[in-house]
Amino acid sequence: MELEKALANLQNAQNQEKKRQKRNLVITLPVGVALGILLILAENSFLSSYPSGSLLLFLTLLPTLPLQLVLHEIGHLIFGSYSSYRFVSFRVFSFAIYKKENKLRFGRYRVPGTMGQCLMCPTKEDATMPYRALLLGGVFVNGITAVLCFLLLPILYHNLFWRLFLMGMILWGILLAALNGIPYQNKTNGIANDGYHVKTLPHNHAERTCFFNQLRTAAAMTEGKRLSEMPIDWFATPSDPCHHPTSATLRMGEAERECELCRFDSAQAMLLALAENGTTLPATQLLAILTDYLYLEMITTHRQEIIEPLRVALDHHLKLTRNSFAAIRAEITYHYLFTGDLNKIAALHKRFNALAKQFPFTGEIARERQLIALPEAIYRSWSKQPHA
Repeated sequence: MELEKALANLQNAQNQEKKRQKRNLVITLPVGVALGILLILAENSFLSSYPSGSLLLFLTLLPTLPLQLVLHEIGHLIFGSYSSYRFVSFRVFSFAIYKKENKLRFGRYRVPGTMGQCLMCPTKEDATMPYRALLLGGVFVNGITAVLCFLLLPILYHNLFWRLFLMGMILWGILLAALNGIPYQNKTNGIANDGYHVKTLPHNHAERTCFFNQLRTAAAMTEGKRLSEMPIDWFATPSDPCHHPTSATLRMGEAERECELCRFDSAQAMLLALAENGTTLPATQLLAILTDYLYLEMITTHRQEIIEPLRVALDHHLKLTRNSFAAIRAEITYHYLFTGDLNKIAALHKRFNALAKQFPFTGEIARERQLIALPEAIYRSWSKQPHA
């Protein structure tokens, strides 16, 4: 059966993810218990003598994480600018500042698996740009901040507020420096941290090319360009995209570019190859690939024997990502072409418009509007045909 191999890869990746979650629980549970004990000891040792001591601990520790996140991204910005990169956007959680038409603008969007991002664009067209300072700038600033706060701690120790604030800055500074500096690639979503890139890019020209191409395409999208307006060279994947998450992301971008150009068969073939051969891709990425494939299958061949099993496999993912463009597009298409539920379609369009209103990247919104218009056009053409 078509897609049998792809669905088997997805099932295997999901099984591996469940095993990782169980292992992580075994590790994080004792850590959580230890932190709880430390908080109780802190309460009994010195917080109990202060009015509302526990509340003060919470209020002083709470802002230190976002503050260290901001400093981390500022580190990327400073060292990236020093390395001749061009500023594109600055995001912490879902709050973003980005540059468009030489003006700074504000917007809100999320990137799953990340708490922040400072996006810088290479100013050279080849892969000879320096990258170590850009990648390690955030780690350096977090580490320096933690050291400075540690030096200030004895001076301000007598003041409870500053004592707790500095301890929070030290804690989050060390944690963020370690989480980003120690080489690691998340097996759940394929996202690699800064240390991983610093470790692998010098030894792999292909991955280095993919890394720079990904920065260029992300920058162009942030600035409002559509994928079809970008050079095809930016989507080149010299390493096997079926086994490297970074390369697979570029290949998915190329498939979306083909969709913009109405080359649906080509896009479908790219996504199918990724899904069937991506035995080492993370489950999150395979789910995204198959969601796009589901949309293309629905607007091209309309084969229900393929679509229904695929929808069952993607059901949980579509619910989890219900507020993403890809999930909304897939659901709108399904209800136009298979259920005809116009009330459901109206609710989905309302959700799409609410998402588009907040989303700052006009090129991506234009592509999504183009793609969700297709099932409606097909539905209306079917409605005009005479009934047998």
